[in-house]
Amino acid sequence: MSQIFNQMFREHRVTLPCWLCLLYSLVNPFDFRLIAARVTGGEAVALIGLVLLLPQFSKVNFRPLVVPVTMIVLYALGVIASDLYNDNYMQLFMRGIAKPMFIGMICLFFYVCFSLAPRSLLFYLYALPVAVLVFVFRAPKDILDEGYITEYNRFVSQYGPILIVWARFGGAVVYAKSKLLAGAIYGVLFVVLALFSSRSDALLAFMVGGMFVLLAVVKNPNRPRIKITTGKIALIGLVGVMFMSIFYGAYVYAAPRGILGEIPREKFMKQSQTQFGASPIGLVLSGRTETVALLLAGIDRPIFGLGSWPILTDYYYEASAYSGDTQAIKMLLDSGGGGRSSGHSAILGGWVTSGILGALFWLYLAYVVYRIFLKIAQDETLATPWLLPACIFFYWHWAFSPIGTGARQGAGIYLALYAAFFSTSSLAYIRGEFYRQCRLPGFRAISQKARR
Repeated sequence: MSQIFNQMFREHRVTLPCWLCLLYSLVNPFDFRLIAARVTGGEAVALIGLVLLLPQFSKVNFRPLVVPVTMIVLYALGVIASDLYNDNYMQLFMRGIAKPMFIGMICLFFYVCFSLAPRSLLFYLYALPVAVLVFVFRAPKDILDEGYITEYNRFVSQYGPILIVWARFGGAVVYAKSKLLAGAIYGVLFVVLALFSSRSDALLAFMVGGMFVLLAVVKNPNRPRIKITTGKIALIGLVGVMFMSIFYGAYVYAAPRGILGEIPREKFMKQSQTQFGASPIGLVLSGRTETVALLLAGIDRPIFGLGSWPILTDYYYEASAYSGDTQAIKMLLDSGGGGRSSGHSAILGGWVTSGILGALFWLYLAYVVYRIFLKIAQDETLATPWLLPACIFFYWHWAFSPIGTGARQGAGIYLALYAAFFSTSSLAYIRGEFYRQCRLPGFRAISQKARR
């Protein structure tokens, strides 16, 4: 651990971008309302940080941002076109257009920070374990209405994130010395989440632990680089399917027998009574009325969508036949929004609320995260044990979580990471500094020739 902090604080002068990324991470759990949009403390830091960094913009080459910014602009145009086509209210349009605007601001802020000080990424990552402790005192989701809070919901939304972030921190500390030990940390996390939290979080922890074990098997311990080939990608995919099959079989056996506890047993018995039963698709769709409703709405209006924050009540009633969950309808109608929702899926929500251009942006982001995943697995750095789990978690949230503050911040950070370090247009000097400043303790920096 001391070696990591030596690299962060002593090898190079700690500059303004490093402090800004550190502050962004620490204050991000706090949020406030600005007009109609919810703004986090980190986003406020990003806005102020861009003003403070303005004199240094002349040192930054913005060419690698051309494609990401173009995709963000297309997303914004999709919001405008969808709301004009559906004659939407101005207040709802402002909430809708805020998403691509915030994504663009966050992307620009982190790209400037990464370009000026590549190791500023580490300051952001290693501040997360401290920042997440605020959830001990308050839940991170303001969507938890007091009438629907249960001990299970509280654990999932309040204590689950703390365990996940601290598992990432523990995995990052031991990763350079033992990937198997890092995998074991996620194994413990898997057991805890399987007993007390959602099965999706438990599955993701199981997959991350399996990924670390797989890397320990195929990775030469004396070299920080893994040559990624088509065969190895296929092997990783096959192992992933195998891990998910093992998880599914174990869950279907243990949950109805009460081995995992009474709450998972009741949840399984309720959600296995849907149209698809206890099949994998049935367990994925069960309880996800919002996601199924978005899919139905997208099929109904594939080009322009329904506009920002559309009324989805009719689609919710139709979706309940597949999800077996009517509580989501009650929560939707009792929320005071008149049946309006952006749904629980980034890709489907982008499609329904901003049309095909919104869907195109979220598909592009999925490709960006895939490219980042391959690069950080191939060329290991101090960021690898943080970003590998984040990439795996990303795809689940991409499919089944709403476009909230976490999704838009994640989108901006991933785009900035890709543009600064991993795209074909990334500057060789910046990329080289990233691998030098963020190298694993005990390893030499990966040469430019090796990274080709």
